[in-house]
Amino acid sequence: MRTSHITSAFYLFLLFLCSNVWSQKYELGNVTIEELEQKKHPTDSSAVACYLFKTGETSINYKGERFELITRINYKIKVYSKAGYKYADFSVPYYTSSEKERVTIDKAVTYNLVNGKIEKTKLKSEGIFDEDKNENFHLKKITLPNVKEGSILEFRVEITSPFFSNFPDWTFQEEVPCNYAEFTSRIPEYFKYNPYYKGLLSPETKSESVFSSFNYFTRYDPTSYNNVKTESNVVKFSEYQTTYILRNVPALKMEPYSINPDNYRCEIKHELASSQMPESNVNVYSTTWNGVADHMFYHQDFGEKIRSTSFAKETAKAIKTEFPGAIEGLLGIFNHVQREITWNNELRVFCQNNLKKVLETKTGNSAEVNLLLYALLIEGGYDASPVLISTRDNGIPLFPSRTAFNHVIVAVKYEDKNYLMDATSKLSLPNLLPLRDLNWNGLLLKKGDKSNLISLKFDQFSSSRYTGLFAINEEGKVTGKVKAIYSDYEAYLFRAQFNNQSQDDYLAAYEKHFNRSEIGEYKIENKNKLGLPIEETFDITDKNSIDTMGDKLFVRPLLFFPPEQNPFVSPTRDLPIEFPFPTEERIMFTLNIPDNYSIEKLPEPLAIRLPNNEIVFTFQIAKRENQIQVIYRYQVATSILPAEYYEDLKGILESISKKMDEKIVLQKIK
Repeated sequence: MRTSHITSAFYLFLLFLCSNVWSQKYELGNVTIEELEQKKHPTDSSAVACYLFKTGETSINYKGERFELITRINYKIKVYSKAGYKYADFSVPYYTSSEKERVTIDKAVTYNLVNGKIEKTKLKSEGIFDEDKNENFHLKKITLPNVKEGSILEFRVEITSPFFSNFPDWTFQEEVPCNYAEFTSRIPEYFKYNPYYKGLLSPETKSESVFSSFNYFTRYDPTSYNNVKTESNVVKFSEYQTTYILRNVPALKMEPYSINPDNYRCEIKHELASSQMPESNVNVYSTTWNGVADHMFYHQDFGEKIRSTSFAKETAKAIKTEFPGAIEGLLGIFNHVQREITWNNELRVFCQNNLKKVLETKTGNSAEVNLLLYALLIEGGYDASPVLISTRDNGIPLFPSRTAFNHVIVAVKYEDKNYLMDATSKLSLPNLLPLRDLNWNGLLLKKGDKSNLISLKFDQFSSSRYTGLFAINEEGKVTGKVKAIYSDYEAYLFRAQFNNQSQDDYLAAYEKHFNRSEIGEYKIENKNKLGLPIEETFDITDKNSIDTMGDKLFVRPLLFFPPEQNPFVSPTRDLPIEFPFPTEERIMFTLNIPDNYSIEKLPEPLAIRLPNNEIVFTFQIAKRENQIQVIYRYQVATSILPAEYYEDLKGILESISKKMDEKIVLQKIK
């Protein structure tokens, strides 16, 4: 019996503990001296601030004659340093066009510790601003007063919106740590939302159904127009409540080889799937990728713009006459748009002007430029399709959505191969898109439920290859000639850099890159021939790669060539390791040593790789009479590595660094 009592008590304790965890209150106004005395974050000493808590709730309430979304958020922020003062500035965008949103910010207080006592400074009306952002949006802004190192900031935000299809996203993870983040959704049975969670942390989740009610009023006159009566009605319904909690959320930091960390930010989104009011039919809102395509084809600023392409017939005919071959004609049309039409630097999926006008004015946003390319290709007889994409900065679509994309490119299918084209860039080619476009998948638009996701990855290697023949003199000076060849995206990046600099400025940067060497006669080929590799040849003189000590010369294994650097300093990593494209760097050269020197010591060769050859490094070195031959190769065969490869990759780069710190030793012959 005693054991039974203990067991029962233990389970009651657990029940109390679990209940207490979920019912713990995080309320504004409860600031302690201990919180104000804290000098740095306990788990992230580099943090300039932290969210002591961020709690929010979004509910759908019936008011007047319609439902509204109401979101309330409480913020409690600790400031550690002057760099954290920026968290005293806060703004919320809200819609102000035909149907308006409303925003209020209140309970805004700055807390400081003054002579051992808590001092409160309330936000006054002059610290609240309302600012026009554009014709459709305003910004509600606040600047909290009297902010110092050690301050605690509190405020509450309430957003009321009539757009129940735009359920607000909830972000658990910020650029500084968050000790406690909680979000609750309260959704009446009349609405069905599909929740989508992204991020590398899993929240605690609790769901329940509760009964609720609202009042609505009807007006009617059973007898005469002037005898209007108002009747109150009570509607009872089920409300589904889900609470998500994350504790001790680390800061989302920009790490080396992270293209867009926001793709991994812990966040929850809601897609409106359907709604059904009492005694009404079901309205379906969620969609498929084919549904997105249908929407675009029927949209007046997309599908209507390309419904007829006859305006482009004469231009396409002239280009095809000049370039009658299939591939030649495709390149001719692409080059014409790329050369003749100027992109206005606006990424859009919809047109603001008709495409005939774009052809005449020779300028347009990204949708206009590439849909004009599409029209010319159609008139040229090609199987062309628009492709909706989300650029790297815009993130990765989590689900079929009409608002997930921010750019349009074009695909042409020829002989079972897709050619992806983006004419907004003066440096791109078919299947060599601007780097911003290489973001997982795009949606290739076809009518008749034939749309599909298409990969935007560039799978083949882009290479930088250097060959050289060099000689060392007795003073430790290296002279010789280098030939460099850059292909695909390495050539793309070279052109992007070279085109924005004079040759003198470029060569000055090149000399710094090559260990402060001096570059003599320089020649470049194919700089403006986009389909061909860049080729450089130049003379070089290097006085910084060899150290002289007595009768010995100590030579860097790669001379003036910089080896692959190790940017990883953190002991751990949470985010995947992302590379812009697969790449290979290869350095091969022969080094002649002075006749009166012998080769005393060479570094040992080295070969290391990841298990599936995602990363491969080889270093080979050999002597033959008075010559030393070196081959250096570093290859990245993937665009992304899971975070669990971090230690292995970091180890490879550390091994490369150590190997390149070794020296070739030459001994003077006596």
